[in-house]
Amino acid sequence: MDDPTDYVFCGHRELVKRIRDPLVDVDHALIGFGSTLKEARRLYKGRIRAGMDESPSEEWAGIFGLSGPRDRDLSAPEPIYIDELGRSTGLERPALDAVRFLAAACSILDVDTERLASSRRDRETSALRKLITAVGVERWGQRAGRLAELLNKHPVAVSRWVSDAARRRQEDRAFEEELDNVDQALSVWALDALKRGELTPNLDENLE
Repeated sequence: MDDPTDYVFCGHRELVKRIRDPLVDVDHALIGFGSTLKEARRLYKGRIRAGMDESPSEEWAGIFGLSGPRDRDLSAPEPIYIDELGRSTGLERPALDAVRFLAAACSILDVDTERLASSRRDRETSALRKLITAVGVERWGQRAGRLAELLNKHPVAVSRWVSDAARRRQEDRAFEEELDNVDQALSVWALDALKRGELTPNLDENLE
């Protein structure tokens, strides 16, 4: 086998060095190997060595000494527990159409949908767009194209917001916590709306 870093879709590159657009969640992939980035990467590469029949060849040698970001604690994935009745106690996310999702997210963040759909390019508005669309696409199953339609934006622009937010989440713990807070607030809002019978019919279907 050649150098695994040549296989861009296997996720190995992301685990041994810093990649601008990672295909995998580095923290969640490495958390089983150690509690800090350097420790986990060292043990991960040790497992690769242990699985080889012979000592690394010259082609492989480079993967064990790649430089990467500074050491830091790894972020563990959100735990999901099962109670004695077999019910998950993890965060519940009832299905939301894009119209209700945007309305709820904007209400939680105290921002008008019109502001997100405007031509404003200030830093705060840009950050709000990325925050809301990232939570929607990554955690609530929203389609970037549908959000783009509601915000009068090009789908490529919305996809770029989500990608930018994913990169920032890897590097900015405060931003990751902000994503989690919005996600949790949306869960509370959606569960309350579900109890009140307000999540049917699907508004997206009505607007087609």
